[in-house]
Amino acid sequence: MCTFERNGLVLNDRSVLDHYHVDEATGFEDIDIVISEEQATERHGGTALPNFYAPRTVTLTGTIRAGSWDKLDDMEAALLSAFRELDEQPLLIDNPGRPGMPAVQLLCRKQERVQITHQPTALRYWRPFQISLRALTEPRIQSQTLHNGSIVPTVITTLGFEYPRDYDEEFDSTMDSSYTPVTGSVNSLAVTNAGRTDTLPVLWFTGGMTDAILINETNGQSIGFKNEISPDETIVIDVSAGTVTTPGGANRFDYLLETSDWLTLEPGVNNLKLSVSAFSDSPSVAVYYRDAW
Repeated sequence: MCTFERNGLVLNDRSVLDHYHVDEATGFEDIDIVISEEQATERHGGTALPNFYAPRTVTLTGTIRAGSWDKLDDMEAALLSAFRELDEQPLLIDNPGRPGMPAVQLLCRKQERVQITHQPTALRYWRPFQISLRALTEPRIQSQTLHNGSIVPTVITTLGFEYPRDYDEEFDSTMDSSYTPVTGSVNSLAVTNAGRTDTLPVLWFTGGMTDAILINETNGQSIGFKNEISPDETIVIDVSAGTVTTPGGANRFDYLLETSDWLTLEPGVNNLKLSVSAFSDSPSVAVYYRDAW
C-alpha cells in the first residue's frame, strides 16, 4: 500500500487504527508539457522550439480516522502542522505501486489551504480532508536515494579530430597530450538513471584542472570551463537551478564555456568522460543525481 510522508507525518498507513486514509491520489501521472513553437508565415507548418515540463499539481483526498474525538482533533492539528510551510518540501512516497519503482519523492509546496470538513459521522470518528500540492522547481518524481559517482583524471586529454584511413571524420574524439586517440575507460564514469525520463545532476568540479570538459557520450551533451580551476577551488554546477557557483554561493557563471549544454542524464546508462589538458594535486568531478519519472 502506497504511503505518503511530509515532515515526519505518514499518510495512508492502514496498519494502525488511527491513520490518515488516502482514498484518491491524483496528479502523479505523466507530466504535462509546455509546448514552444513559432507559426510560419511564408511556408507550411512552423518551427519547433524546445519543450519543457510544466508544473505538476497533485491532490490527496481522504479521511482522518481516529478512535476518539480527542484523538481526531489531535490528528487534525498534526496534519495542518505537517503541511504548514509555504516553500517547497519533499513529499516522500513509499511503495508507489509501479513495478520496479523504488521509494520516491516530489518536491512541492502547498497550493491552497488544507481542506478539512467538520461534519457528524454516525458511530465514526472520521473527518474528510483534501490536500493540494504544487511542484514548480522540479515537476519530475525522483528517487529518494541520491546517487553519486566521481571521475578522477589519470590521463591528460583534449578534444580533437580523428581521421581514420577511410577518411570518415570523427569529431570530438578523445586525444592524449600527443594528440593520439585514447581508447578504453580512462577519465570515465558510467551512471544509471533507473527512471523513465531525463534527470538533472549536480556536478562538483574540484581543481586543479585546466580546460575541463565533461561529456555525456550517451546524448552528446557537454559542459566545461574556459578558465583553470585552481587546486584550492571547487565549482558547483546545479543543472536544475541553472547556476554555477562556489560551495559558498559565489557566482562563477563566467567560468563556463559558451558552448556548454545544461548536461542531462538520459534514462538508462550514461557514459560520462572527462577531458582535461592539465591537472595537479587531487582533482575530481563528482556527479550527484536522482532517478526521475
